[in-house]
Amino acid sequence: MAAIYGQRIAFLCIYATNHFSPEFFGTISKTLYDLQDFSVITGADMNTVLDPLLDRSSAPTQHISPSTLAFQGFVDNFGLTDLYRAVNPSSRQYSFYSFRHKTYSRMDHLLASATDM
Repeated sequence: MAAIYGQRIAFLCIYATNHFSPEFFGTISKTLYDLQDFSVITGADMNTVLDPLLDRSSAPTQHISPSTLAFQGFVDNFGLTDLYRAVNPSSRQYSFYSFRHKTYSRMDHLLASATDM
């Protein structure tokens, strides 16, 4: 945590394992609730995509994974902005390659409080 020009800022690093656990988002939500008086900047390896259409190289399916739905809800609930997507609304760049599935995904995210943008 820091104060820059009087603005209280919390910097967070989040890592989600590749085995989805609904409790995970509950745990980090409690942390963010405790930081409501702060602007939040988060670097996150969430091991899931935020936008299946743009953040995955494979053709999208009708099914959206529970981890993606939970991540989307988390971002919406806390009014976070995906900074990469804000600057690159339609770009397709990836941070992970799955040898098993032969697909690329963008699972690393830089998120910030939308009100501070």
